[in-house]
Amino acid sequence: SDVYKRQIKDSGFGFSQKVGESGALGFAVMSMDFGDIEITTVELPEGGIGTYSPKFMNIAVSYAKIFSNSIYGGATVKIISEQILYGSPAIIATGLIIIEFYCDYSS
Repeated sequence: SDVYKRQIKDSGFGFSQKVGESGALGFAVMSMDFGDIEITTVELPEGGIGTYSPKFMNIAVSYAKIFSNSIYGGATVKIISEQILYGSPAIIATGLIIIEFYCDYSS
């Protein structure tokens, strides 16, 4: 089997840019290509009925902001896409985070 010899191709790119006094905007792309994989079944465990080529891709856009000396926040929208043997599902995911730091320097 050539499963252990297969070359998985992955690539990624991202950048961020300051926006205004206290914000930042980011963009990222990641993709993976698993090459041609032999289609097997219970009846044909050795294959011989064709191949398929799964691929994954994620695209994300993020925004972060400093609200005060101790409160930071950010949000991300990510599109996750897959190409597999019997379909091409896609998902849109979101995330939001608020962090508050508290430091007591009196001791």
